[in-house]
Amino acid sequence: MQKVSIITAVYNGEQYLSQCLDSLVNQTYDNIEIICVDDASTDGSMEIFQDYARRDGRIKVVRQSVNGGAQLARQAGVDIATGDYIMCIDGDDWLDTDSIEICVRDFEENPDVDCLVFNDVRHRPDGSSFTPADRYVFHKITGEQSFYWSLPWHINGRKIVRAELQRRFPWDNSCRVYGDDNTSILIGLFSRCVMQTRATYNYRLLPASLSHGVSMGWFTCLRAHNSMSVQLRQLGVKRELRAYHETFRWEKFINSYRHYYMLRSRLTPSQRSEALAIMREQRHNVDFSLVSKGLKRKFGYMPLLFSWKLFRLQEEIYFTLRTLLGRKMKNLV
Repeated sequence: MQKVSIITAVYNGEQYLSQCLDSLVNQTYDNIEIICVDDASTDGSMEIFQDYARRDGRIKVVRQSVNGGAQLARQAGVDIATGDYIMCIDGDDWLDTDSIEICVRDFEENPDVDCLVFNDVRHRPDGSSFTPADRYVFHKITGEQSFYWSLPWHINGRKIVRAELQRRFPWDNSCRVYGDDNTSILIGLFSRCVMQTRATYNYRLLPASLSHGVSMGWFTCLRAHNSMSVQLRQLGVKRELRAYHETFRWEKFINSYRHYYMLRSRLTPSQRSEALAIMREQRHNVDFSLVSKGLKRKFGYMPLLFSWKLFRLQEEIYFTLRTLLGRKMKNLV
């Protein structure tokens, strides 16, 4: 009977943690281990973990001495996992009670599959739920196809994978907010086959998730993309895939500048300085020999590596014109 390791890493997550753990201990598939990693919480998360561990012998509890972020906490769980399959779940999310049973059956019936992608259901604070509209529906795809679809987030990152594959790719801590995307995408890429399962992962949208406020993640995620670029090169991934990522990365960079242009008045002076410093740094890390020629010749997307001031002037003109054109079109309607 195959064993499943479920890792939940939490930092100050006491509010919703019991619902998450209840959904795990009540799974219809019994042969599981639940690895609870407390990332140096200052609330009651650790006490909740310990209480559940006293009542269920399948639960292991790990406490990080220093808050190092979700990726390091998840990796601490992976390091002690003994299951044939491994998955991670956030402490404010939950599984349907038959999710693990469905996943194990899918793996057993499809020995060529290394990675299962969960059915991703989002839950709003008002109790309503939905599946993101831009998600693709599929049965089985190659690892390379999953790479193409995962970068623009047409495949969600909620996965359960064969343990040997999870251990091959430690959780990427290059960016505390977005580094986990890299690991999930690389696991998909190096899978023999990726399959979509009907097992459901329930994702809780917290008020912060719904906010349209300013987030420094728009800029720090550029460092995560740099880490992905380095890893793809080190892993010997073929040029076609690296070019796809580098072109996507440059588009993401320009979108980050757009975010800065539109919302800088709501950033603090130190945030503005940090955002510009990150963009200036990461602009020189892009491998423009791989970026689509048509894109980097387009006004607003030209790298202009010889001058940061000239590049910024291009962006200011580009987004000013786009803003004016948008207003004009709106008035015409």
